[in-house]
Amino acid sequence: MKDIHVRPTRVLQSLLTAVALILLALPAGNARAQTTYSLFANSTPAVASVTNDFAAVELGVKFKADVSGELVGVRFYKGSSNTGTHVGHLWSAAGQLLATATFTNETATGWQEVTFTTPVPVTAGTTYVASYHAPGGAYAFTEYGLASGADALPLHALAGPANGGNGVFKYGPAGTFPTDSFHDSNYWVDVVFRPAAPVSLWPSTATPAVASVTNDSTPVELGVKFRTDVAGNVLGVRFYKGASNTGTHVGHLWSATGQLLATATFTSETATGWQQVTFSSPVTIAANTMYIASYHAPGGAYAFDNGGLASGVNAPPLYALPGTTSGGNGVFKYGPAGTFPTDSFQDSNYWVDVVFQATGVPPSTPPPAGTYSLFPATATPGTASANDTASVEMGVKFRADVDGKVKGIRFYKGASNTGTHVGNLWSSTGQNLASATFTNETASGWQQVSFATPVSITAGTTYVASYLAPIGGYAFDANGLANGVDAAPLHALPGTTSGGNGVFALGSASTFPNSSYQNANYWVDVVFEPNSALPRPGVTGSGPVLVATDPTNHFTDYLKEILKAEGITTFATTDAGNIGNTVSLNDYKVLILGEETLSAAQVTLVTNWVNAGGSLIAMRPAANLNALLGLNASSGTQDDGYLLIDTTQAPGAGITADTMQYHGTADLHTLVAGTRAVATLYSNATTPTAYAAVTLRTVGSGTAMAFTYDLAKSVILTRQGNPAWQGQNRDGSSIGPGARASDMFYGNASFDPKPDWVNLNKVQIPQADEQQRLLANMLHLTSAVPLPRLWYFPSAKKAVVVMTGDGHPGGAINQRWQNYLAASPAGCSVDDWQCIRGTVYDFIGGLTATQAQSYTAQGFEYALHVNTGCADYTATSLDPQFFTPQLAGFASSYPGIPAPVTNRTHCIAFSDWATQPKVSLAHGIRLDTNYYYWPDYWVQDRPGLFTGSGLAMRFADVDGTPIDVYQLATQMTDESGQSYPLHIDTLLANALGTKGYYGAFNANMHVDSDPSAGASGSAAIIASAQREGVSVITAKQLLTWLDAREATQVSSVAFTGMALTFTVATPARNLSLMVPTSTAAGRTLVSVTRNGSAVTTVPQTIKGVGYAFINGTQAGTYTVTYN
Repeated sequence: MKDIHVRPTRVLQSLLTAVALILLALPAGNARAQTTYSLFANSTPAVASVTNDFAAVELGVKFKADVSGELVGVRFYKGSSNTGTHVGHLWSAAGQLLATATFTNETATGWQEVTFTTPVPVTAGTTYVASYHAPGGAYAFTEYGLASGADALPLHALAGPANGGNGVFKYGPAGTFPTDSFHDSNYWVDVVFRPAAPVSLWPSTATPAVASVTNDSTPVELGVKFRTDVAGNVLGVRFYKGASNTGTHVGHLWSATGQLLATATFTSETATGWQQVTFSSPVTIAANTMYIASYHAPGGAYAFDNGGLASGVNAPPLYALPGTTSGGNGVFKYGPAGTFPTDSFQDSNYWVDVVFQATGVPPSTPPPAGTYSLFPATATPGTASANDTASVEMGVKFRADVDGKVKGIRFYKGASNTGTHVGNLWSSTGQNLASATFTNETASGWQQVSFATPVSITAGTTYVASYLAPIGGYAFDANGLANGVDAAPLHALPGTTSGGNGVFALGSASTFPNSSYQNANYWVDVVFEPNSALPRPGVTGSGPVLVATDPTNHFTDYLKEILKAEGITTFATTDAGNIGNTVSLNDYKVLILGEETLSAAQVTLVTNWVNAGGSLIAMRPAANLNALLGLNASSGTQDDGYLLIDTTQAPGAGITADTMQYHGTADLHTLVAGTRAVATLYSNATTPTAYAAVTLRTVGSGTAMAFTYDLAKSVILTRQGNPAWQGQNRDGSSIGPGARASDMFYGNASFDPKPDWVNLNKVQIPQADEQQRLLANMLHLTSAVPLPRLWYFPSAKKAVVVMTGDGHPGGAINQRWQNYLAASPAGCSVDDWQCIRGTVYDFIGGLTATQAQSYTAQGFEYALHVNTGCADYTATSLDPQFFTPQLAGFASSYPGIPAPVTNRTHCIAFSDWATQPKVSLAHGIRLDTNYYYWPDYWVQDRPGLFTGSGLAMRFADVDGTPIDVYQLATQMTDESGQSYPLHIDTLLANALGTKGYYGAFNANMHVDSDPSAGASGSAAIIASAQREGVSVITAKQLLTWLDAREATQVSSVAFTGMALTFTVATPARNLSLMVPTSTAAGRTLVSVTRNGSAVTTVPQTIKGVGYAFINGTQAGTYTVTYN
């Protein structure tokens, strides 16, 4: 091949040619329906037609595709001298001719394309050669153009040096296989590639064992966890429909963390069989990443195969994950459409599926956290690259709802949109406010550039964001901005009312774009950061109580966990910024305000609402609420102090009369006349201050109350310890690892002597529980609507024992569990917690697979004892170094038993605040027992609750964000110097007696040998429990109960002043429902009915408040009548 040094004259094309206008007018769907990929799109060669070679020659390119598909045709770039009849070819790497076609209807210059009569299947990762014959030479040419190859996902032109040269040619007649190469030159030969047809997990011939269940008619979201081998697009969702599965079905796609990626409503359904819906835009997903596809069945009656996903489903490139190694598959959640499904029942298959097309193109990088854009990273245009090569500035008119800063510009790039792109921000009159050049671009997808200095913009003011496309090839959707785009707080203006949107300007350099054609969307965007955090939109939940949270203070999100733990489910949640805007206080009777600051207008709104009869409970309120709450200005703060509740009257009556600790910061307020101190701050366990800890004031017809500290933060810190002590070996133990959860409570470290985090002189008091029960009493005292509650445990039990034992491996498991079987009442029911059962966390080998299957079938829990080698771990080493391989080994050794859902790690390694619960959650382990009352020289044989709680509640991250893993402290061990039955008897007496320190009391009695301290301790604990009628259960049984209790729905609450009505759905087994025996107005309970029939109630006083217990609560509509 001759060396070429000729540089042709470049021909510029105008944007507003008739062809471009026609293309702009095409509907988006036409382009999307025929998605094809090429190597070079509309790029142009350095030399359009060589001038020194006119011999007949076959020119080609070696290429591969990341995914299998079809070669639809061949393309080449034609210069004006490249005349004659051109013939395209496709070859195998060995030279076998696979297809041929003659080009027709060519233009004088530019890209030419021919389609094969029959598309040719191509295999991912296989080398092919595409070529065409130039009978008069004069081909396009870029020397060394393929030395490094060319990547345009999912296609790759091979790098010449590593592949025997690329840019191949052979002189001779048409159809000569090209094998020669010269300087790895690019002769601008290309392909038209179409990925293989979309696939699904199940063929349309697959049918479920049960097409419609007959025992569940509750609205439910049902889903499947899946992954793919290769990146691509999820086009839609499928599900199998039985005849009884009626109503409106809505499909969803989620990330593994619950981010909703797409939704669509099914239409034109058939009576039965597979149903399918297509998303308005395909969603690009990453390879080997878990996603969840789901749909909502409004009347239940879903398809069902018990255990159908235990081993997953393999349909390459799609995989439904095995439930045994993915934390359970076949996921569901009762509730309205769009509820993220997280629960799993025996890895059942609910016959939910996806429609996936492998493209090899990964998703674009999303905008930075805390910023906002008009279009999500998953959004794609109808046409990725317009057939237009003119240099043009493309833009969008937009406004923001709030003041903030534009940090950068984004645009969607098609494969042919090459060259140097420059992003710009303009005022509405054309003043350039910022400019930046894009770098490190990908071949296609969303691109983003940041300005050197973010630009401040004003709410409600119009601006223009744009970028320069130097050779056209821009993305577009005709009429895409006719109605604008709303992505609060940003809005692309409706073209019909803003003088046109989707703006452009011709030119080789950036120019203010002010022309518009058919309000086209050119897929230009901004990266916007508000000056202050925006409220998260919407309201979740319903009921008379509204919990107001703060998106920048995640401790406020934990208020929901406190209410759920206290059995109060009839509440809604919204960010406080929505109050007075999208949320009306008139819809609620009680407002619980997390630690945050309201605007002046909101303070006025809340004040008027309280005067009209509302009830406010504020956590560490800001100064602008002092007047409403009856507080004098704060004179300072006190950290990690004590408080004493006034137990002589409600709401404090029934709560402990001892001083208790709080953690965090309290403001020092004295009280205005007429404001009452429900609790007083103490500087230590015995010394009162002049300042209030909890206050109450009558305002007009309503009530204003405050905690001067943040109850949510205090509960978290009391339960989980001092975050400043994480990772420290404070107790000085020489037994590895260095750091345990108990170290975050141990004060007297040799290197940093401090008081214990929880005063062990008060260790019997569940200090966190008592304070959140005070909140429950405050709700009861002031809510104009009586609030139903759910008791902590089944069958109105006030205490349960969770019996566990660690094994290394456990040589005495069989003997221990045989003892439990013998000690269980004849004919007992495991599901009703009548049998003695236990959990063993074991190294592999304590039981045979057959024994493990037999015991788990009888209700025992056999789970992995994760082992870090008795050493500290790091945030990155705990997984995959330990959890992943050990869980896989456990599953392999014990097939047929459920994947572990609870855990205690060997040597109770707990090296930081939250890595372990996060890793556990990723593996479906949702109850942790690593908070461990130890060592003996700290415990000193003092029975109690060192985390200030007897309840299992969710962990919180260090910023307060709830983690969906329950923390269940281990209060009794056989290695902490504890005497038995002293410890169990004390805990049970406190729970069952007048103190009301209710709880689930967890024991670790090792199963390594017998006789042993574990064996004798276990026997003593069981004997005490049986004497008191207390259930002995597994950790898994407790977790199952917690999930079922939380899934119980209490809705449609209404109160006339004398009749309270509400509906109960999906009640937990043996649930005890509680209704107050008196109202805030002083009326007393007369009767309770369900669906019109009287139900039996049992009166009990709980923490000073009278309740009627409805044991064994059934679904239905309840009416509670007061006199």
